[in-house]
Amino acid sequence: MNYANLANEIYAENIFFSVTTFEGKNNMVPKILDSNRKLKNKSVIMCKEPEYFGPCKEDRPCYLENTECIQEHCQCLQTHYQEGDNKCIPKKANGAECTESYQCTDTQAECVNHLCTCKDGLFEDTNNANTCKEKYELGSTCSREILDQCADANAECRVDAFDTYKCLCKTTHYNIGNNCVPRIVENGECEHGGNEKQCLDKMVCKKVDGVYKCQYDNGNDFN
Repeated sequence: MNYANLANEIYAENIFFSVTTFEGKNNMVPKILDSNRKLKNKSVIMCKEPEYFGPCKEDRPCYLENTECIQEHCQCLQTHYQEGDNKCIPKKANGAECTESYQCTDTQAECVNHLCTCKDGLFEDTNNANTCKEKYELGSTCSREILDQCADANAECRVDAFDTYKCLCKTTHYNIGNNCVPRIVENGECEHGGNEKQCLDKMVCKKVDGVYKCQYDNGNDFN
């Protein structure tokens, strides 16, 4: 083969180089040399850094570990993220340290306070590979082993009257309009015939001077 004026880019294992000039004899195979080193026949081979995330084709695949050819361009696998010009690092699970959101494995997580954390409105489902899942509305069935799974910040997963775990208002709150609001303290105005849990424990909603208020129950008629 005649290598005169050869200027093709080729690969040799993990070394990438280009022949910029060749003025030697015909049928001479060029050798890999240090940059700018010259032979007696004036052949010069310029070595350079490989383009790990450059173009790719079927006959010129990606050779960096944990990369793949997508639309003729080398990219990190979906399970990895790019770091610098020559590394693909495994993405991080929820709860792991991070500096950027793209480092987190779950697409519904983001880097908050240097930790991969589920986005607002989602919770970390420890029963399902720690994936981020939408929080449950009031009255929805939940799992007692998982924290912070109820959508209302003042609700919690606890057992109901039928011995089923559901998202219910905390004992300091009651459900009104499908929202958990604080229970009413003594002498606070209440709704006659309203939620039986609206007043704090041991109190009832009774009429006082023409106004319904939460009062301690003394057994007297409060209507």
